[in-house]
Amino acid sequence: MTVPRYDQPLDTPRQMAKRGFKWAASHDAWAFSLREASDDVFGKVYRLFTPMTEEQLQLAALKGHRVAFAVERLPSGQLAVNPLLAPAKDKLRLMREDLYWEMVVSVVGKGSFLTTPANRLARQLQESGLLLVWEERAAHKWDLAAIGHTFQTKGPTSLTTLHLIGVFVLWLIGIFISCVIFAYEVLHRRQFPP
Repeated sequence: MTVPRYDQPLDTPRQMAKRGFKWAASHDAWAFSLREASDDVFGKVYRLFTPMTEEQLQLAALKGHRVAFAVERLPSGQLAVNPLLAPAKDKLRLMREDLYWEMVVSVVGKGSFLTTPANRLARQLQESGLLLVWEERAAHKWDLAAIGHTFQTKGPTSLTTLHLIGVFVLWLIGIFISCVIFAYEVLHRRQFPP
């Protein structure tokens, strides 16, 4: 009996860079933040990025090509996953470390009359939790919660008898066939001695 050999799963950007594992998304914007990275690891990760069309992404996910796919972790913890990856969600898993993260900023001119009202509005929205409620509603509307939760890593699975039952069934079939052949040979020798 042979078992296919699998590599360790990618859990960090450093492992991704070391193995030269390509990653893809539907637009270059996914990699813009890494473009000016001074760190060697993130520089290599940026060079490993490949923009793909929606059809190429779906084909790569379904065929099991050796490509990582970009998903976005929203502030509430939901995952924004490209709907084209949903059919292949059983074959995919999340890395333990995020590839990168960044803050969303707003810029206004120095001395602008909009600075104070914009700061007040942003603080009120953040304190009230309204942004998280909107995010939660959008996640349920687009079914991001159902897709995202299936990508959560559960850790290694302990083997049970259900995992091995196929091997035992094949073994028993082999034993049964060999016993039938042995019985046939014994009976055949008794009827026709050499």
